Amino acid sequence: MFKIRNTLCPFNVTRWNEERNLFNCSSSTNVYHCLVDERNRSGEICIQSVWVQGGYCPEYNNDANTVDTVPCDWSVRCPNGPFQSYDVYQYPVCLNKTYHDKNLSVYDEDPSSLPWLYIGVSVGVLVLLLVFSVVVVVCYRKRRSHDISKGKDEQISLLSKETPFYKTSTFHEACKFLKNDGKILCFIGKWGSGKSTTAKQVYMSFTGREPVVIEDILNFDVSTCQDSVIIEEPLLSEDVPDVERSDILKKIISLCKQTQKTNKNETFLIMTLTDEAWEKNEKKVKNCFSSKNELQSFGLNWGNISKGERIQILHTIFKAYKPETPFSTVEKVASRFNKNLHVGFPEICTLFFKCSEFQKHGVVFFNRPLRYLASHLEKMCLDSNKKEQFLLLVYMSFNDMKMDINKSDQKLREIYKACGLNNIDLKSLLLPEEFLVKENSSVYVLQHGIIKRMSLITFGKLYFSELLRFSSRKDLLGWIKRKTFIGSLVKGAKEASEIEPVLEVNDEQWFEYLKKIESAAQPSFEIPCKDEIPAKILTSETCI
Repeated sequence: MFKIRNTLCPFNVTRWNEERNLFNCSSSTNVYHCLVDERNRSGEICIQSVWVQGGYCPEYNNDANTVDTVPCDWSVRCPNGPFQSYDVYQYPVCLNKTYHDKNLSVYDEDPSSLPWLYIGVSVGVLVLLLVFSVVVVVCYRKRRSHDISKGKDEQISLLSKETPFYKTSTFHEACKFLKNDGKILCFIGKWGSGKSTTAKQVYMSFTGREPVVIEDILNFDVSTCQDSVIIEEPLLSEDVPDVERSDILKKIISLCKQTQKTNKNETFLIMTLTDEAWEKNEKKVKNCFSSKNELQSFGLNWGNISKGERIQILHTIFKAYKPETPFSTVEKVASRFNKNLHVGFPEICTLFFKCSEFQKHGVVFFNRPLRYLASHLEKMCLDSNKKEQFLLLVYMSFNDMKMDINKSDQKLREIYKACGLNNIDLKSLLLPEEFLVKENSSVYVLQHGIIKRMSLITFGKLYFSELLRFSSRKDLLGWIKRKTFIGSLVKGAKEASEIEPVLEVNDEQWFEYLKKIESAAQPSFEIPCKDEIPAKILTSETCI
């Protein structure tokens, strides 16, 4: 229970240790905290610590009985690096907010140790300087706007290769696991929940170099791998034939075994898996490890991150793309977000802040992002002025999500021609920058697989035969479904709700689809799990 204090929390380690000993938290997990709550009241509690990023302060949430993190409201002396929430005594600005109970005095703490009067004067001078600086910057930008086209600065930021990333408690725990000689990490979550980004950030933080990523493990020779790697969302869905899924699992387990046997402390393996893939294959993967400490899994969905971390994720992405807009206009979505969506919170934030069309819908976009995205893409396709941009997204979806503007591509010309566009000058194409990331001077990449999937779904609705013609079998697996009568009724009843990331087709189209993918399908077979095989014949090759 949060115990309200009549004085501010300690500002130095000596007083903090004294208060901690008096409060006497007996649990090793729930440790002593002295901090403010959402009503700016100082208080004490024994509670689990959370990581707090630079520029934020910890705050106790009475309703949720947890420690949240909120942006630091001061212009100076805010935390400048990650710290554990119980160490907030190091940052007085997080403990001395503008409102306190009438019996609460700043000087009840220790008037000689913290001269608030001088600090107040200093802060006042700094605020005046800040205001003056802001006026100068605003005037400069207004003058500069006459020399550049509208939106140019925003477009440059939209194509930035640097992905806005907030280091959540999951990031810190994953790094800690690797530092303690952990070997196998799994990041699990929805589409766009930040699995790949978190995996790459953890890899770079631990090794200090660019990550080695395996995107197609089925065609990867695992025997040649001698380095730490990231296996990015292997195809383990029900649409993939059993033979292929078994081969993929064999290769994953083989890499896990190689990682376990290596004597290098810095060698590790990171996997990113969807909720569905992890649920169906968790047992098979875990059965190949003799110790629970060898593998650690982390969820990245809405329920796995605190409200404070959601605010920080939102704020990090917001600052990257809309720094001049008041954050208060969107802050509430961090607590009112529809957690039952098919897309993760970080990617929805990115979609919203990068595309001005989505911002017109306001925060309601966060409850139906795929519906708004599908509608926007369909309008692009049907608009003669934007159809080129839409078909460019489709082409990139067929081309490993990439495009080099300096290279002429016959497939792109064929797609344009098949959709009624002839004599297109590829060098003068307008890029749909709100959905792209610039990899280098000439190569552009789709910002996420969500753009690929929804572009292909929209393309399939309008040009199904062309979809089958230009796509590979791998491009089609997992998201095309046969339309049913009951499904049509349910869809009609939920017309205003969020949509699924699937393309529903009629019987004729369904058989065309089957014809496309079944040519490479093989007979299925089952490989027994560890607990189904007698111990005397169990080998490392049969653990999946």
